[in-house]
Amino acid sequence: MKRISLASFAIFWLGLMFGPWAVEFAAPQQTITGRVIDSVTRAPIPNADVRIQASLTEQATTGTDGAFTLRTTRAAGEVVTIGAGALDAEGTRANFYNSKLSVLVGDSGIEIQLVPAAMGDDQAYEFANPQDCRLCHGTLYDYWQDSAHRNAAKNTWVRDMYDGQGTPGTGGNGFVYKDMHPGFKGDCAECHAPMDSAKNPGDNTDFSTITPFAREFGVSCDVCHKTYDISNIKLPGVQGMLMARSSRETIFGPLPDSAPNFPGVMRASYSKIHTTGLLCASCHEDNNDHDFDLDYLDEGSVVSEETWTEWLASPYATPGPGLRTCMDCHMTPRGDRAMCEQYQPVTRDPSQVYSHDFEGTTDEFVQNAATLRAIARRDESTLRISVAVTNDRTGHDLPGGQAIRHAILIVTARDGNGGALEFVAGESETVSEIGGTGDPGQGYYAGQPGKAFAKVFGNADETGVFFTEATRIVSDNRIPAGFTDWSDYAFALPDGFEPASITAKLIYRRAPRELVDLKGWVTTGHGRPNPDLIGPNFGVVMAADAHDVAIPGPEVNRDKVVNSEGLRLRIVTGSLRLFAQGAQLAVTDPTGVWVPFDALAKVAGSGQKLTQKGKIGGLKLNQFWPSGAVRFLRVTHPDGSETILRLQRTGSKYVPV
Repeated sequence: MKRISLASFAIFWLGLMFGPWAVEFAAPQQTITGRVIDSVTRAPIPNADVRIQASLTEQATTGTDGAFTLRTTRAAGEVVTIGAGALDAEGTRANFYNSKLSVLVGDSGIEIQLVPAAMGDDQAYEFANPQDCRLCHGTLYDYWQDSAHRNAAKNTWVRDMYDGQGTPGTGGNGFVYKDMHPGFKGDCAECHAPMDSAKNPGDNTDFSTITPFAREFGVSCDVCHKTYDISNIKLPGVQGMLMARSSRETIFGPLPDSAPNFPGVMRASYSKIHTTGLLCASCHEDNNDHDFDLDYLDEGSVVSEETWTEWLASPYATPGPGLRTCMDCHMTPRGDRAMCEQYQPVTRDPSQVYSHDFEGTTDEFVQNAATLRAIARRDESTLRISVAVTNDRTGHDLPGGQAIRHAILIVTARDGNGGALEFVAGESETVSEIGGTGDPGQGYYAGQPGKAFAKVFGNADETGVFFTEATRIVSDNRIPAGFTDWSDYAFALPDGFEPASITAKLIYRRAPRELVDLKGWVTTGHGRPNPDLIGPNFGVVMAADAHDVAIPGPEVNRDKVVNSEGLRLRIVTGSLRLFAQGAQLAVTDPTGVWVPFDALAKVAGSGQKLTQKGKIGGLKLNQFWPSGAVRFLRVTHPDGSETILRLQRTGSKYVPV
């Protein structure tokens, strides 16, 4: 017994020395302790963020007494730089300049003083020239200089809708805000020329007469990094932005450990809205001024854009591993390791350095923005196609942004020779007028089998008005993040016809085709060739699915599909084709993905009956396919033919729909 006990003890000791937890012995933790205080009042600052500069893991938060304990596996006596930043007492707004301090690992009693930031606002402040920022932030400037933000005030489409002066010869055609409302300034400049608009709080700025500086640099570095909070997201642009312009040096940003100290030039202050994306809401969520009284919050104001609210309602806004902010998608890190390239730059993990290209509606960005799945099944002389469009790659409604943007689903079916099958209009959804009336071969898709996803405004007299004229939202069938839209289509099959193929495409368009033609928009607002006018798709393909339709398998009696700890199917009486051993069953999930059972089906009754038991997707069938849900059931036969049914589960029965 003693030998057994000693042997067990030896094994236990070896496990401690060499097991996966042995790192605790090899690299004992050291600490750095101290307090963070207000440099003026000497009061402790709770909830301050303290970290070894640029570290992703060596961080601490101060307690109510301002004390912190920073843990690290670095060697005792090693020189490190710690940085600290803090918000106001409510934890919502910037309040202090960040600070940094060189210390030794193991030090205690450290005192970090945070200087209150200059938060006053001077409306006469002259915004800094981005060229000045370029001196230290050259890489970030290079990202920004070709972005939609830099070119916001140069956008010819905005100018055409405002005063008709963006596109020579045709920009004044159709709707022009200044023609409709000659005595009003509108609110285009509040977002597109904020450096001028910020000097006139409470009074909109005429977008036609903005300064050359404001038109050249659009949404500049200083505009975003002088803003510390948003007073109301429903106000347009700078009207809802709270800025600190009493001192040029005050600059807000997302990192509490970034602490440049260049008096009169730049001092960094930790800001919450730069970490959450709320800053973006200042221009990407607002109401219209329905009665032109400069009150965007009164009754009757219509939400013209609600990207922030859409994101808040999405799975991406949930804290945890799936959290994705505006910056994660539209300012995706590109591998850069420093934000400042001068004056002792701090080397950072690439995840901390956002790209500042603000990519949004470029052709490359909108590609693969969704997932599309098309399911085709033969129903006697009709080919039926159901299309699932899943918004699984966009953090807001699809499509997002200004309401003139929309997406068009186009569905086609062809015979074995490539000829188009005739669609059955009464059993198919069709593209609305926003797709353009005319030759489908030239991208005029109204009336074609498919669907338009759009937000449509109206007023007392019209439908399809520009957002400034809206008094109501007529319809909004855009797809929220994480949701799937299903639509159905039917095509006529000639007698005895077998080969067929289907194609479904989701096409992104920047504006209704009628408006594009009227305004002569052969280029985008930023001067690139307009994809809406370029075949064969006449828009940018966001998602697609195309495949041949399988040869039909044995015909199943759709009225007698039952559940008996699985599925039981029967051949239609008199059918010449029977079930064969080796058939594989699969059911679609809510997004149209085929999920197979984990076992093959069993055939009985001389091939007239098929029974499927076992789990599907790791679940029991009644868990995978809840009562009331509509799913597709597919039987793939050993010869490659397929039998596809569309059924709704009701208790233990499955009813054809």
